[in-house]
Amino acid sequence: MNKVLVVLCCFVGIAISVGAQGLISSHTGDGAVGVAARLQRIEDLETVRAIPACYGYGHDLIFKHLGADQTEAIAALQRCHVNALTTDVFLFDETTAATTLHSIRDLVAFIESFAKDQGYSSARNVPGNVQVDLTGPTTARVQSSTVAPHFLTLGSKSPATDFVEARYVSDVVRGSDGVWRAVDFDLVVQQIWRGAGVYPFPQP
Repeated sequence: MNKVLVVLCCFVGIAISVGAQGLISSHTGDGAVGVAARLQRIEDLETVRAIPACYGYGHDLIFKHLGADQTEAIAALQRCHVNALTTDVFLFDETTAATTLHSIRDLVAFIESFAKDQGYSSARNVPGNVQVDLTGPTTARVQSSTVAPHFLTLGSKSPATDFVEARYVSDVVRGSDGVWRAVDFDLVVQQIWRGAGVYPFPQP
């Protein structure tokens, strides 16, 4: 009788062990896939989240090379924007674009012209309040905002500092090379402060 119980116990133990191993193996397989997907999502979120900072860096390089070779600024912007970037520029009116640009070079030329017209010699653009929405496996939208000091050192109104309040919306895709880059960009200038003044002045 004792021998029978021992044999039965052995069979039960083996069955439980085999079943447990099967469950662990299955769970580990599912877990590995799940972990890999979560890691990929985190990596994608962080990469897309860095795009506004990439734009800010390129923006500031434009001011570094005003009136000169903009190769460095263009190269910086190419890290996070496609060459054929479409940019809608909104100036104090978020309902109607003031102009539409069709490449990184167009964007650089626009910012450079704006800087020269205003008498700016440098700027510091550090976007914050970054919000990322992964809209698909290879698509995303990233929104951010900034209050960027622009330093006016040229012309009769210098020296002064203008604070440009703006927000940015970028539609982003992951290319065949695995790099996330913006393909469409909304540049919305909301207000500009100079000292105690706000431009444009509020309408009565």
